[in-house]
Amino acid sequence: MMDISDTAIVATFSALAVATSSVLIFLPNIETITYTIFLSGFLLGKRLGALTGLTTAISWEIIATLLMGGFSGIIFPFKVIFWIMTGIAGSVVADLVKPKHSLEFSIIGASLGLLYDLWVTIGVAFLFLSSNAFFPVFLSRFILGIPFTISHVVGNFAIFSTMPYVIRAIKISENPLEEPDAYLRQKYSIQSFDTLSTDSTNTHFQD
Repeated sequence: MMDISDTAIVATFSALAVATSSVLIFLPNIETITYTIFLSGFLLGKRLGALTGLTTAISWEIIATLLMGGFSGIIFPFKVIFWIMTGIAGSVVADLVKPKHSLEFSIIGASLGLLYDLWVTIGVAFLFLSSNAFFPVFLSRFILGIPFTISHVVGNFAIFSTMPYVIRAIKISENPLEEPDAYLRQKYSIQSFDTLSTDSTNTHFQD
């Protein structure tokens, strides 16, 4: 069962995803939803990442319908499933892959963009599952959508490159006193700020 703080965190991530994607809605296949859901799983774990994916998918469907008109129809459950899995994937990547560099996150983002388009195209072709037209419909829809897929992949590649900086900023904001100390210890092999200050003082007095 979710407590109030978990509910607030999920709501914040979902609202952020929907608000930023609303600004970009008229750019073809450029969105921040995948980014924000993946980030939530990366920082918060599988359960909250999946819940962020679910709430964001539902919220975005409502907002996008109001702004653009037209319900997603058959592909809506496919979008929900994908974004739930994106939240879970964020947690798995954090635990197993542990990416640190922008390029690593960019490759992950580009891969998610491609997988999303493939998965949603399967959803469109799903209507023809009972006939022999499933594969031709899937193939034709995917080929026609290649320019949009390229836009999605390139957009995700660029947007995901910012993720290590966002993660670091969030961690510093959670613990503003200790995190910079830990970062400097790792980067410059410094034991602590206190040690650095003491060494600097001693050097000053020796001079």
